[in-house]
Amino acid sequence: MPRNLTLVKGTLAIAASLALATSAFADDSHKQKSIARLFGSSTTKGWVQYDDHLHGQSDLTQRLRVHVERAAPDADMPVMINDIFIATVHTNGGGTGKLDLRSNPKDPDDPVLPAGFPRLDTGDMVTVGDTTGVFFDSNDAHTQKVKLEGQGTDESGQSAEVQYQEKFHKGVLQRRFKVEVSGAAEGETFDIFVNDLLVGTITAVQDETGASAELQLRSDAHAGHDGHGPQPLPETFPSLQPNDTVTVGNIVVILAAPGGEDGDGG
Repeated sequence: MPRNLTLVKGTLAIAASLALATSAFADDSHKQKSIARLFGSSTTKGWVQYDDHLHGQSDLTQRLRVHVERAAPDADMPVMINDIFIATVHTNGGGTGKLDLRSNPKDPDDPVLPAGFPRLDTGDMVTVGDTTGVFFDSNDAHTQKVKLEGQGTDESGQSAEVQYQEKFHKGVLQRRFKVEVSGAAEGETFDIFVNDLLVGTITAVQDETGASAELQLRSDAHAGHDGHGPQPLPETFPSLQPNDTVTVGNIVVILAAPGGEDGDGG
């Protein structure tokens, strides 16, 4: 084979490789999809979904949808993202409300997302009326966890530790709430409130280390015949957020993310 023909073929192969690489970089885009289920109401059910599409480094299109049902009819429900007011969803006569916000709506009269709206990901919080939720990345195949915890002590020296967790994996959401009280007297009872909602009452029992009391609520638990072990977490139990208050008897606990965590655990 003539040498010049070999050089031509080699040049074409390199050009084809460069073209494929350039094409791959030209399709430099990323899609995000995060979903939050709403909890905290005895009647209202719903969800909030965030979608975006990032082209290159700066061309970002965003969309936020809110859907509630069985809420109060003809009511305005404020929508808050990470404690910042975003919009209001209005329910119809049947208690159903829908909101669709876009960063660049086709119709200028359609609702628009506020300028500078953040990209929502695992751990971001949403409040719609009296319901709350935590966003999880539905495109992430790994297990995602959002944790909150806190500790408090009263004047008598009794202490309480509180833990709350939401875990999302392959579309399944599990929630857990745990309270442990130490330094109690045997037979002493403690009412447990989450903000203003009574979620349970526990009684201290004596063992070799002293008297203590514990409550465990889990969304995947089944009620035991003897009342021991994890109990079912009711649908009305809110999706807890940082700075929520848990009161255990006279002990006040303020929830926060564990130190050093960003809310997305493996």
